[in-house]
Formats: sequence, C-alpha cells, structure tokens
Amino acid sequence: MTHAVIRATGEVLDLSAPTGELAAVLDHMAAIEAELRTARELVRQELCGRLDRDNQRRTMTDDGWFLEVDAPGQTEWDTGRLAGVLEGLVSAGKLSAEAARAALEPVRVLKPRRRELAKLAGLPQLSDDDREALSRCEHPTGRQRRVTVKRHEKASAA
Repeated sequence: MTHAVIRATGEVLDLSAPTGELAAVLDHMAAIEAELRTARELVRQELCGRLDRDNQRRTMTDDGWFLEVDAPGQTEWDTGRLAGVLEGLVSAGKLSAEAARAALEPVRVLKPRRRELAKLAGLPQLSDDDREALSRCEHPTGRQRRVTVKRHEKASAA
C-alpha cells in the first residue's frame, strides 16, 4: 500500500514520501490527536454536567442520541487500611470475625462490599470514632467518568 486515506478529512497520504516528510506528518497527527483528546474531554465534561443538572444518569435526545454517564463522585476504598480497621473492631469485640470477613470480598485483591460496610456503619456498638475510621478508608477514585453515546435507530414501520 502506497497511500493512506484519512476519512475524516479526505486527505490522502503518500506513504512513499521521504522519511522526513512522513516524520513531520506523524508529528502533526500526534498534535491533532492531543487537540482531539482535549476537545473530547471538554465535551465529556459538558455532557456529564448537563445530565448532573437534570439529576439523570441516562437520557434520550430529541434527535435520537442515547446518553449514559457514570454516577459522579465515585470513590474507592483503601482495602489495606479498611482491613486493619475491621481487624481492630474485631479485636475490641465490637464486630465478629464473620462480620468483618463479610465486609471484604475475598478476591486476589481485597474488594470492599459497600452493602456490608453500610450495615456495619449502622451497628449500635460502633462509636462515632469507629464509623469515622471506616469512612476514612474511602476516597475519590480520580478516574474519569464514562459517557456512553449511541445513536438510537428508530424501528421502521414495515
């Protein structure tokens, strides 16, 4: 193949061009990709913000686009720290070892079970300090929220 076509722009690249020219094209493409990533992030943030303002996680636009976003403010748990807090609560006699085991799903990496942790936080034998210690094990993920955009195909009447 001696040519490559960039469908978005219609440009035809001559792959038999001198190495320096191809290097310049590749460098230019990297700059365009960076600009596209930045623009995509701004659009993603705007779509998340719009759905957040409407308190929605998914919507259908009038012109047939289906949008879905992850919930805002997602967090993850410091499982090592959480395991230590739970172990301390077991040692203090405030939790059974079974309840502590149920709060962390045994996988290759410990995974907090939100439902079990919520139940533990409501136990009357835990002090506010105990609940705060559990709470400090959770922190924001820092991951970007995912936005799914799909074109909705209307069923044609046959």
